[in-house]
Parts: sequence; C-alpha cells; structure tokens
Amino acid sequence: MSHEYYYLGNSTALAKIHGHASYICIDTKSWESLIYAQGYPVEPDEVSVMKRFLSPGDNFIDVGSNFGIYTAIASETIAHSGKIIAFEANPHTHKFLCKTAQANRLFYLRRHEFINAAVGPRDGETEFAYSPEGLGGGHIPFAGEDTGEQQVVRVQ
Repeated sequence: MSHEYYYLGNSTALAKIHGHASYICIDTKSWESLIYAQGYPVEPDEVSVMKRFLSPGDNFIDVGSNFGIYTAIASETIAHSGKIIAFEANPHTHKFLCKTAQANRLFYLRRHEFINAAVGPRDGETEFAYSPEGLGGGHIPFAGEDTGEQQVVRVQ
C-alpha cells in the first residue's frame, strides 16, 4: 500500500490514513502530525475494536476529535447512512477537523456535525488548556491548576 501525503501550504497537509480509504488533515507544526505524515498506523488496536462495533446506519460520537482520525475511519462505514457528531474544544484543531471532514466529503452530507465545544456535565463556557506544539492532550484545567506554558482559551 503506497502512502499518500500532500503538503497544502501554510503548515497544512493532507495524509491518507494508513490502511484506510480516508484522509486526515494535519497541522504540520504539531509534533503528533509526524506519525500521519510518515504513513504509520495510528492506534491500530483501538481502531480495530471501534470498527467491530460499527454498522451502516449507526450514530457515531467522537469527543475530543483532534484532527478527526476516528471520525474519518468511522465515516467509511456509516457516512452515507448514519450520523457523525464530532466535538473538538481547541479552536485551532477544530479547523483541521473540519478540513478532514471536507477531504472525506462529510460536509456534503448535511446530517453530520463538527462542533467546536468541550463536552462536560454543565452548559456554558469553560477554560481549555493546550500546547500549540502538541495539539493532542488538551484538557479542561482543574481549579487552581498551573497550566504553565500552555495556551488557555474559553470555549463553549
């Protein structure tokens, strides 16, 4: 299987997900994008288990979607007959999630949703902390937590 990788400019690239028909849009400034750029499998055990539970027509909710690998892979089974709802709290990473959805033609199927929000027990706004160099691993900080060098933004 050949690896497909396309640098699109402005620190943005599109990579074919190893072993799948789907693509993922990545921020090349983020260290975790390297595994996608080099064509390595990403979380193969987790993906294998997830795929065993998916059937056409299912609903799929991806909380903390990051660039959208699980969303893209799930779409191979359910995009045309089910519904995908993906949440990503980081506003910067959410843009890449949306580009992943575009690359896999998910925006054209209006039933899918790609939401820039955190998921928690209450409605309203909260703080979200993340490292711009490593966009995975963002989190809602605990009260009084020292977020150090992380960037903190307010999200729904």
